[in-house]
Amino acid sequence: MRYVIWLLLLSVAFAVPAWSQTNLENFETTTSSWPWSPWALANTGTALTQTTTAAHSGTYGMSSAAGTSPWYYRTTPVVGGSAGHKLSCWVMPTSTTGRTYVGFGATASGCYSVVLAPNTSQLLLQNNASWSFADLASAAWTYTSSAWYKIEVEWTSSTAVICRLYNSSSTLLTSVSYNLGSVVSGGVALRSFGAHNIDDIQYLTGPGLSTSTSSLNLGTAYVGQNSTPVSYTVSGFSTTSSTSITAPSNVELSFSQSSGYMDNLNIATTGSWGPTTIWARIKNTAPTGAISGNISHVSSGATTVNVAVSGNVVNPPSLTVNPTSLNLGTTPQGTAGSTFSYS
Repeated sequence: MRYVIWLLLLSVAFAVPAWSQTNLENFETTTSSWPWSPWALANTGTALTQTTTAAHSGTYGMSSAAGTSPWYYRTTPVVGGSAGHKLSCWVMPTSTTGRTYVGFGATASGCYSVVLAPNTSQLLLQNNASWSFADLASAAWTYTSSAWYKIEVEWTSSTAVICRLYNSSSTLLTSVSYNLGSVVSGGVALRSFGAHNIDDIQYLTGPGLSTSTSSLNLGTAYVGQNSTPVSYTVSGFSTTSSTSITAPSNVELSFSQSSGYMDNLNIATTGSWGPTTIWARIKNTAPTGAISGNISHVSSGATTVNVAVSGNVVNPPSLTVNPTSLNLGTTPQGTAGSTFSYS
């Protein structure tokens, strides 16, 4: 009986949330030539090359160093169409040229794609119907050659997506959002040119959190005074527990612009919710100096999302006069007196 109790306690202590991550493609296959099943060619081009120098993890990755690859696609498994689902891929541009496209909603007739585009210094969302292209949304970003980036598309509803760019430390760099207007689910696609390394295409279903920004400038506050509140929004997707929002030192949060500020907020709603507005400001007890740190957003099973804050606390401006008093003397009525000055 004692052992049964201990086993039960251990099962509770090490329980994991009900989410699933699938490695759709790690490019480790060595028994078939690329494209191997279930991938298929959509058009013509120079094939991607399987090589050890392109690996983000494991032994192999794919390289587009040889030229412009065709579109590859697969229709299984079906990904997307539900809030909180994510598709991601690691890409290393070995120069500041070229593009890599990771497609979703793919069929034999085309797809949508998130595009890592060093050649135009952008993160793009495209419609690739009939394997052509039409830009839908973009964000500017200047890439560093020979650095790994993760591009990700997350469904915020059955019809809307947010595309994100992360660095090798999984720090959010920029993002674009778009409502596609209809339910988008389907297969996965891939295309690249300009000497990019590609690896680890993954699909995540389950709890997720997102914020409207990755950074927040709280401005400047005088010692003893709060700064002007600044807002952002947070949303949850398929969450299974409450969401805790915690401010860094010298910062406080509220659901209201005018009152109710505290160090921690809690959103009890589960499932898919939001966007919920959060207000942040510098505390009136903050000392002089720079304000920094992260507002963290935590929910069981979801990747922690941080919003970096910045700001400054300064002494209020001072005013001095010299001398502190003036004797203007005596003068007859109707006659201007002598002139005196102070500074």
